[in-house]
Amino acid sequence: MLDDPGLYGPRRPLPLRVRPVPGESTGSFVNRLAHANGLSLAAFLDRVGQGEASAYTERVEKYPQSTEMYMNEAGLRYLAVLADRAAGLLQQDLPSLGAEHLLPGEEAAQWWWRWEPVAGHLVRYCPLCGDDLGVGEAVSLMSTDSWQVCLRHGYWSDDSRGRGPDCVPLAELPETLTAHRVRQQLAKQWGPAGEELFADAFQVAVY
Repeated sequence: MLDDPGLYGPRRPLPLRVRPVPGESTGSFVNRLAHANGLSLAAFLDRVGQGEASAYTERVEKYPQSTEMYMNEAGLRYLAVLADRAAGLLQQDLPSLGAEHLLPGEEAAQWWWRWEPVAGHLVRYCPLCGDDLGVGEAVSLMSTDSWQVCLRHGYWSDDSRGRGPDCVPLAELPETLTAHRVRQQLAKQWGPAGEELFADAFQVAVY
């Protein structure tokens, strides 16, 4: 059973469903859900609640990879109904909807776009992974690192915010893939200490 949106919330889901990509940014998911149903971002946000950045919807829609959306608990319930997905499941897939990131205020549904995410980095999801999932639109992830490496398809992406290509193929840079595999092995074997070792090695390589 989906969460009760309250007296003034939406009563039924949008006609077309969109599945979130695990780790996806809330802004990315909301954009995809709106576009799948033929709605502009502004039209969609009117159904979710009232926000502080409504004057910037054109900028947000133009640069979804550069902004992140946050909402309060009531806004989360509204989004759950529109997406036809339980709020708890949305929170599992969309890190910025975690309880620690929800906005204060329990009555009216509220949302807020931030140019800088509260925690983490907005990084482009591997386009070939997106094709495999049938996403059909660019996806941005909330990443603890400012970059991502897709070992499956050999792509590098980062939070460059339009200063270069969204994703870089690594076919000519196999050393990068090897380094990422080593990093994963260190993290698995040594936990946080392994991450620190890799960060130290990265700084040595830089300087």
